[in-house]
Amino acid sequence: MKAEERKQLERNELATRLNTAWQGLSSNSTTVTIIWSVILIGLVALVGYRYYARSSAETRSDLWSRLDRAADVNELETIIKDNPNTDAARIAKFHLSRFQLQDALTRLAATTNDEKLKAADEVEKARDRYAELIKESTREPLLTQEAMMEVAKAEEVLAGVPTEKNPEAMRGSLEKALEAYDALAKKYPQSFLGEKAAKRATEIRDRRSQIEGFYLSLSKVQGKTETPPAPPLPTPVIPTPAPILPAPDLPKVPEAPKAEQPRAPEASKPGEPKSK
Repeated sequence: MKAEERKQLERNELATRLNTAWQGLSSNSTTVTIIWSVILIGLVALVGYRYYARSSAETRSDLWSRLDRAADVNELETIIKDNPNTDAARIAKFHLSRFQLQDALTRLAATTNDEKLKAADEVEKARDRYAELIKESTREPLLTQEAMMEVAKAEEVLAGVPTEKNPEAMRGSLEKALEAYDALAKKYPQSFLGEKAAKRATEIRDRRSQIEGFYLSLSKVQGKTETPPAPPLPTPVIPTPAPILPAPDLPKVPEAPKAEQPRAPEASKPGEPKSK
């Protein structure tokens, strides 16, 4: 009986507390109003957060799909411009930099000066964009290493490319390239790119004079405008005269017999009778 009485008392106490709480909530006191306001604000915030999260997820999904379908430079630049400070835009920068750098390096040896200048400008843009990506990809070591390596490579190439206004001033510096290689090797010494950067830095130091001479000669070629040879003039076509063929032997036509001309009558001498 004691156990049942104890349970009955506990149920009565719980019912009393619930009743008291309900009466307090249903009253018009300021405290109750504040509590209900907080509850309503929390519900609105929860619904808004869920809507925003769902909308953001759909937006990100669409953006990644656009990035996956991007097939040219213009589409990548549009994604970067329209979606700043997003992961998709950052990856689009990597895609754009990879393509532009490799494409520009193949066109640095072009025959026309305009094409050389365009290629050099694109190498500079790719180098500067990779420098920004180093700061934006600190949480992803592989991408950070790629950006640091490409900055060093572009800087080394530009050490042999003169500026447009001054042929004696280079767009890059071999010393800065060496610093970039050292920074990568120091930060990621055990990685593949870190070891590769350390090896290149050692090569530059061991053969500094030869490498500087190479880039100096390269700058002379880059600053020189090479005019493509003019195409050969077309050879005039002289018509070949038709061969003169011998005339065919025609059969000789027999000559017609000559008709005898009538003789004029001879004049009679004086005293002679005229001939009949």
